[in-house]
Amino acid sequence: MVVSLHTDFGFYVSFDGKHQVVVKAPADPYKYQVGGLCDHYGKAGSMYVMPGGEETEDVNEFGHSWATEQCDIPTTTPCTPSDGNHKCDIIIDGQGPFKGCHVINEHESYYQSCLTDYCAIGDYCSAIEAYQRRCRDLGLPVEEWRDEDTCPVICAEGREYSSCGPPCTNTCVKLDASENCPITDCMEGCFCPDGTVLDGNECIEPADCGCTVDGRYFSVSILR
Repeated sequence: MVVSLHTDFGFYVSFDGKHQVVVKAPADPYKYQVGGLCDHYGKAGSMYVMPGGEETEDVNEFGHSWATEQCDIPTTTPCTPSDGNHKCDIIIDGQGPFKGCHVINEHESYYQSCLTDYCAIGDYCSAIEAYQRRCRDLGLPVEEWRDEDTCPVICAEGREYSSCGPPCTNTCVKLDASENCPITDCMEGCFCPDGTVLDGNECIEPADCGCTVDGRYFSVSILR
């Protein structure tokens, strides 16, 4: 499940619980005022600026420079995935599910990231998922690409997978969250079936929700 925060002054941050954090800030007043891993927004020159102000063309050096003391930097183990038979090829396949996104000409860089992750830690799904989000953020079409053999998503009992679900989930506390959501982009993940709402970790009928007393919500399970 994606956890997201959206403020009334336009700042947005989300975390997918695994590997990707998305941070968005409005141009006014943050243009030219930010830095770090999220780039010097709007500033001319190299986007790879390290904490001390030095610039680098090496994206790995850039990323490592912002690591905390608690962050373990993996050592990449070279490997050669089988040509035409590797899961990463789905990114660059001209007839594949991402073909509609090739117009932005970024598929090769995501493909190389996919191969690097696979060789280093055996993970290819993270890069494909990141490319999918990039394409959807730009409004470009992405066809269904997951299956039982390629990065399957296992949802908890009572939830359903969707590649493009509502960014705000209806809950017993806020039954109309999806209708009044400040976020317009859809999200991939596991969601409650239509007609049900989230109550804690369960999807239930709205009629089965608990009650709110002095601004505090109590589920039926607590009231029993």
